[in-house]
Amino acid sequence: MRQQSFEGSKNSKMNFSFSDYIATAALILSCLSLGGSWYSLVRDSVRLRATGKFFPGFEGQSEPVIRISIVNMGRRPAILTSFGGDLLDGGWQSTSLGNKSEGVRLGENERHQQNIYSHDLIAQSPDDVSEFKNFWFQDTLGQRHGVKGSERLIEKLRQSK
Repeated sequence: MRQQSFEGSKNSKMNFSFSDYIATAALILSCLSLGGSWYSLVRDSVRLRATGKFFPGFEGQSEPVIRISIVNMGRRPAILTSFGGDLLDGGWQSTSLGNKSEGVRLGENERHQQNIYSHDLIAQSPDDVSEFKNFWFQDTLGQRHGVKGSERLIEKLRQSK
């Protein structure tokens, strides 16, 4: 068996040939291409962001309101079928969106808004009466998109009654 020894010294130089430079350039280019493909894949999906803001209202002119907004930040359209929330007693309740319950279509960078007043915090069903503890939107795939900070906003609205 033939053994090769490598003696590393300060005088030894690594010699790169032209084909080594081509291979290195190809590796860098393929990594950049993979990163670009990954970014395109992420951007091509539906990305919904739901936020809310509390407006205290003015004396005698308007009542306090939570303005909830949802934006499609992805490139594919999304269809929102309902708006609702979880209840304090453990259940949930929602209402359909759009004309004839067809839903609301959100294209790229389109927005939908809901206004919630203090009387909207009460959820009444045939069996019981409860209050909302948070809010969410639901899409056609059944995925719920929670409204960021909705618990805090609901508490502010309750205190402003």
